[in-house]
Amino acid sequence: MNAPLEIPEALFIGYIVRPKLERPEWSRLKPAGVESICSVARCSVPEGFDELFDWRDNGMRAYDTPELAWRIMEAELRPQCDPFAYWTYPVRYVLGTQHRYSIPPVKPIPMDASFVKLGYDVVSWEPDHSFFGHSPLSCNGLAAEVPINRYCLLDTAEEAFALTPTLEAPGQPMRGEPGPYHIVEVWRQRRA
Repeated sequence: MNAPLEIPEALFIGYIVRPKLERPEWSRLKPAGVESICSVARCSVPEGFDELFDWRDNGMRAYDTPELAWRIMEAELRPQCDPFAYWTYPVRYVLGTQHRYSIPPVKPIPMDASFVKLGYDVVSWEPDHSFFGHSPLSCNGLAAEVPINRYCLLDTAEEAFALTPTLEAPGQPMRGEPGPYHIVEVWRQRRA
């Protein structure tokens, strides 16, 4: 009998304004139910938006308020974007093994009731690099192999914590980009 997964408490890391990304034609995603890609991955933004992730506000490369996140967005691009809020866990996975991780200090204001949880993403990230790197779900086509929701995310933290150790487990084929891997809870502000 398998022991239940130990899932630590998620920590709120802040806000990012991202362009809306409907299921693109170039996508390797085969599941027909994917309506839009709401991955935290840097590479899941359309061309021309890459510079958004060169900005830094707090230690997790997010912003402490939605207003600060909107500040870097040019006015003509704003209709193409949505504000997101992210939570993560004080653990990361290296070669399939969970390690405690000290999240850099952040002080985001609490989310208001206009934000709705969309699901969970698994993403590669090294703290000394820019924002989160690649998601095996959306970047590497793993969404074709595991159950995902219409946002190309996992529905539960349990699913994310079960999947993450398998991504680069020793002796197994790699299922994404090199880690370490972090699990991120993704929220989006309701559209008016």
